[in-house]
Amino acid sequence: MANRTAKILDCETCSGTGEVIADWEKYLEQHEDALAECDDCDGKGTRSADPEHAHIREAS
Repeated sequence: MANRTAKILDCETCSGTGEVIADWEKYLEQHEDALAECDDCDGKGTRSADPEHAHIREAS
């Protein structure tokens, strides 16, 4: 069996920042607590491109 390395891509939900806007009103007023950790990438900003390795969240 070949040893494959999963491709790591930027998370589509947070665009690779690891954060999402949790409260638009606070965000527009530039409050620090307007952002939250992205649930899709656990705040790392990356995800695996290979569905078989979807649990991989960061590059080695």
